[in-house]
Amino acid sequence: MKQLHELSKRFPDSFIHDNPSGYGDYIQHSVIRQRLLSVLGAYSTDIVETIYDGEIITGVVLKLTCVVDGKEVSVVEAEMLKRHKIGKPMVQE
Repeated sequence: MKQLHELSKRFPDSFIHDNPSGYGDYIQHSVIRQRLLSVLGAYSTDIVETIYDGEIITGVVLKLTCVVDGKEVSVVEAEMLKRHKIGKPMVQE
């Protein structure tokens, strides 16, 4: 359970920020990805579903798959997209 223990460690305070949405704390996705790579090595992220509002993509359902301590593990989550002021999709939250 060495990898699971390493993944459970708290991130340093310098990486933890106020969530832009106003709810809880936030750690940038790039920092999370770097932790996963440094502890687990390669992993995959797949789009399970694309969410639309009319013809505009407003979110995705993602599946992260990796091997933790010799066992394949998958986690599924929904991600919503932020929008520019004029209503065009911009970046992942």
